[in-house]
Amino acid sequence: MKKMLLVLVALIFLASVSWGQEAKKPFGAVSFGLGGAIIAPIGVGVEFFLGRVGLGAELRFLFAAFSGVLGGFIEPGAAVRFYFAPIESSLFLMGGVSYVTGFAVGSGGAGTAPIGLLKPKVAIGYNVLFGKNSRIRFAAELGAVYIWPVVQGDLVNVSNLFPVLPHALIMFGYAF
Repeated sequence: MKKMLLVLVALIFLASVSWGQEAKKPFGAVSFGLGGAIIAPIGVGVEFFLGRVGLGAELRFLFAAFSGVLGGFIEPGAAVRFYFAPIESSLFLMGGVSYVTGFAVGSGGAGTAPIGLLKPKVAIGYNVLFGKNSRIRFAAELGAVYIWPVVQGDLVNVSNLFPVLPHALIMFGYAF
């Protein structure tokens, strides 16, 4: 009986030591984004943390159906975020680019629009990880986006229009 008690105490001790260790730092995050674009305001993204730099990719979209025709906008993009402190709670700078285009699918066929918008963007934001083992992510960023029209693969000169719009994005997600 004493041996069994010693084994039980040893197992409890080893388990408490392993559970008490600090959680590993996350190396990436998957996020659901709201905002960030007027045309395609809903999106999903992934970001990989390389020290204080985050490399991210996102896909924003907006779909609607009317009279048997499904149409919408798709906006793939990429971003680099520089974190000023450890990512668990840090201010960051973001630079990125995305491209938005429209599409339609209906009884007459399917196709994409021959025009789109190239959108370079910059922002400042704040990222925080919380919850059990700091795995729940919340981030918000605010900045500016330049709207550059693309017609059949060629950039259109809009230097006299000053097409700069605000950029505001809120992200919720899970760090892994």
